[in-house]
Amino acid sequence: MSPIKMKTVRRLSSLVLGATIVSLSTSALAQNGDVPCGQFDLYPRYVEVHFSDLGEEGVSLGDTRVGQIALVTEDETETAQFYFHSVVVPGGDEEFHNLLLTGHVVFADASIPVSFMYLRPNLTDSEPGPSEIESAVHGGTGSLTGTSGMLRLTRDDDRNRYYSFDLACPAG
Repeated sequence: MSPIKMKTVRRLSSLVLGATIVSLSTSALAQNGDVPCGQFDLYPRYVEVHFSDLGEEGVSLGDTRVGQIALVTEDETETAQFYFHSVVVPGGDEEFHNLLLTGHVVFADASIPVSFMYLRPNLTDSEPGPSEIESAVHGGTGSLTGTSGMLRLTRDDDRNRYYSFDLACPAG
Protein backbone atom coordinates (compact mmCIF):
# COMPACT_ATOMS: atom_id res chain seq x y z
CA MET A 1 0.00 0.00 0.00
CA SER A 2 1.33 3.46 -0.83
CA PRO A 3 2.37 5.83 2.00
CA ILE A 4 -0.51 8.18 1.13
CA LYS A 5 -3.07 5.35 1.31
CA MET A 6 -1.57 4.17 4.64
CA LYS A 7 -1.91 7.70 6.08
CA THR A 8 -5.54 7.84 4.91
CA VAL A 9 -6.30 4.42 6.44
CA ARG A 10 -4.67 5.47 9.74
CA ARG A 11 -6.64 8.73 9.81
CA LEU A 12 -9.93 6.94 9.08
CA SER A 13 -9.15 4.32 11.75
CA SER A 14 -8.46 7.11 14.26
CA LEU A 15 -11.72 8.84 13.39
CA VAL A 16 -13.73 5.61 13.76
CA LEU A 17 -12.02 4.82 17.08
CA GLY A 18 -12.62 8.38 18.32
CA ALA A 19 -16.29 8.26 17.31
CA THR A 20 -16.67 4.89 19.05
CA ILE A 21 -15.12 6.20 22.27
CA VAL A 22 -17.36 9.30 22.24
CA SER A 23 -20.40 7.12 21.57
CA LEU A 24 -19.55 4.75 24.43
CA SER A 25 -18.85 7.66 26.79
CA THR A 26 -22.14 9.32 25.91
CA SER A 27 -24.02 6.04 26.41
CA ALA A 28 -22.45 5.53 29.82
CA LEU A 29 -23.31 9.08 30.85
CA ALA A 30 -26.88 8.79 29.60
CA GLN A 31 -27.46 5.81 31.91
CA ASN A 32 -26.65 7.94 34.95
CA GLY A 33 -29.95 9.84 34.94
CA ASP A 34 -30.75 13.53 35.05
CA VAL A 35 -28.31 16.39 34.91
CA PRO A 36 -27.63 17.56 38.46
CA CYS A 37 -28.54 21.04 39.69
CA GLY A 38 -27.83 22.73 42.99
CA GLN A 39 -24.60 22.09 44.90
CA PHE A 40 -22.66 18.89 44.16
CA ASP A 41 -19.06 17.71 43.92
CA LEU A 42 -17.37 15.57 41.26
CA TYR A 43 -13.94 13.96 41.35
CA PRO A 44 -11.43 13.59 38.49
CA ARG A 45 -10.51 10.01 37.60
CA TYR A 46 -9.25 9.50 34.08
CA VAL A 47 -7.06 12.31 32.81
CA GLU A 48 -5.68 12.58 29.30
CA VAL A 49 -3.55 15.62 28.45
CA HIS A 50 -1.59 16.48 25.31
CA PHE A 51 0.95 19.32 25.14
CA SER A 52 1.86 21.09 21.88
CA ASP A 53 5.09 23.07 21.84
CA LEU A 54 4.45 25.72 19.20
CA GLY A 55 7.03 28.23 18.04
CA GLU A 56 10.36 28.37 19.88
CA GLU A 57 11.47 25.25 21.78
CA GLY A 58 10.37 25.13 25.41
CA VAL A 59 7.37 26.79 27.01
CA SER A 60 6.43 29.97 25.16
CA LEU A 61 3.39 32.07 24.31
CA GLY A 62 0.85 30.13 22.26
CA ASP A 63 1.87 26.64 23.46
CA THR A 64 -1.22 24.55 24.21
CA ARG A 65 -2.56 21.85 26.53
CA VAL A 66 -5.59 19.91 25.36
CA GLY A 67 -7.29 17.30 27.48
CA GLN A 68 -10.20 15.32 28.79
CA ILE A 69 -11.03 14.44 32.40
CA ALA A 70 -13.67 11.94 33.53
CA LEU A 71 -15.65 13.29 36.50
CA VAL A 72 -17.24 10.85 38.96
CA THR A 73 -19.44 11.04 42.04
CA GLU A 74 -18.26 9.99 45.49
CA ASP A 75 -19.51 6.44 44.77
CA GLU A 76 -17.41 6.38 41.54
CA THR A 77 -20.38 6.79 39.16
CA GLU A 78 -19.13 8.49 35.99
CA THR A 79 -21.28 11.60 35.62
CA ALA A 80 -19.52 13.94 33.20
CA GLN A 81 -16.51 14.59 30.99
CA PHE A 82 -14.51 17.82 31.14
CA TYR A 83 -12.96 18.72 27.78
CA PHE A 84 -10.50 21.63 27.74
CA HIS A 85 -8.03 23.64 25.70
CA SER A 86 -5.45 25.83 27.46
CA VAL A 87 -3.02 28.26 25.87
CA VAL A 88 0.06 29.92 27.40
CA VAL A 89 -0.57 33.66 27.71
CA PRO A 90 1.59 36.56 28.99
CA GLY A 91 1.99 37.02 32.73
CA GLY A 92 3.84 33.92 33.86
CA ASP A 93 7.41 33.62 35.08
CA GLU A 94 10.20 30.99 35.10
CA GLU A 95 8.44 28.89 37.77
CA PHE A 96 4.74 29.20 36.86
CA HIS A 97 3.18 29.60 33.43
CA ASN A 98 -0.02 31.61 33.00
CA LEU A 99 -2.71 29.81 30.98
CA LEU A 100 -6.16 30.66 29.64
CA LEU A 101 -8.49 27.65 29.68
CA THR A 102 -11.69 27.28 27.70
CA GLY A 103 -13.73 24.13 27.80
CA HIS A 104 -17.01 22.48 28.62
CA VAL A 105 -18.33 19.96 31.10
CA VAL A 106 -20.51 17.43 29.27
CA PHE A 107 -23.29 15.60 31.13
CA ALA A 108 -25.67 12.99 29.64
CA ASP A 109 -27.79 15.38 27.57
CA ALA A 110 -26.30 18.80 28.28
CA SER A 111 -23.11 20.77 28.81
CA ILE A 112 -21.88 23.94 30.48
CA PRO A 113 -19.06 26.17 29.18
CA VAL A 114 -16.17 27.18 31.44
CA SER A 115 -13.32 29.65 31.03
CA PHE A 116 -10.65 30.79 33.48
CA MET A 117 -7.01 31.77 33.95
CA TYR A 118 -4.66 29.58 35.98
CA LEU A 119 -1.00 29.08 36.85
CA ARG A 120 0.85 25.82 36.28
CA PRO A 121 4.49 24.81 36.86
CA ASN A 122 4.61 21.86 34.41
CA LEU A 123 2.65 21.87 31.15
CA THR A 124 3.34 18.30 30.09
CA ASP A 125 2.07 16.25 33.05
CA SER A 126 -1.52 15.34 33.93
CA GLU A 127 -1.28 16.11 37.64
CA PRO A 128 -3.60 18.86 38.89
CA GLY A 129 -1.96 22.26 39.11
CA PRO A 130 -1.59 24.15 42.39
CA SER A 131 -4.21 26.79 41.61
CA GLU A 132 -7.56 27.12 43.32
CA ILE A 133 -9.87 28.14 40.49
CA GLU A 134 -13.36 29.62 40.16
CA SER A 135 -15.36 29.97 36.97
CA ALA A 136 -18.75 31.57 36.56
CA VAL A 137 -21.29 29.47 34.68
CA HIS A 138 -23.54 31.35 32.25
CA GLY A 139 -25.73 29.24 30.02
CA GLY A 140 -25.34 25.78 28.68
CA THR A 141 -26.81 23.35 26.19
CA GLY A 142 -29.69 20.87 26.34
CA SER A 143 -31.40 20.74 29.72
CA LEU A 144 -28.80 23.19 31.08
CA THR A 145 -29.76 26.02 28.68
CA GLY A 146 -30.12 29.16 30.82
CA THR A 147 -28.16 27.72 33.77
CA SER A 148 -26.09 30.02 35.97
CA GLY A 149 -23.78 29.45 38.90
CA MET A 150 -20.18 28.63 39.80
CA LEU A 151 -17.64 25.89 39.25
CA ARG A 152 -14.78 25.73 41.77
CA LEU A 153 -11.73 23.55 41.27
CA THR A 154 -10.46 23.08 44.79
CA ARG A 155 -8.83 20.54 47.12
CA ASP A 156 -9.93 18.57 50.17
CA ASP A 157 -7.96 18.31 53.43
CA ASP A 158 -5.69 15.66 51.84
CA ARG A 159 -4.95 18.01 48.90
CA ASN A 160 -6.98 15.87 46.45
CA ARG A 161 -8.54 17.90 43.63
CA TYR A 162 -12.31 18.01 43.20
CA TYR A 163 -14.81 20.03 41.18
CA SER A 164 -17.49 21.77 43.24
CA PHE A 165 -20.57 22.85 41.25
CA ASP A 166 -23.28 25.24 42.42
CA LEU A 167 -25.79 25.48 39.56
CA ALA A 168 -29.14 27.26 39.36
CA CYS A 169 -30.93 25.42 36.59
CA PRO A 170 -33.94 26.84 34.77
CA ALA A 171 -37.37 25.62 35.84
CA GLY A 172 -38.95 22.97 33.69
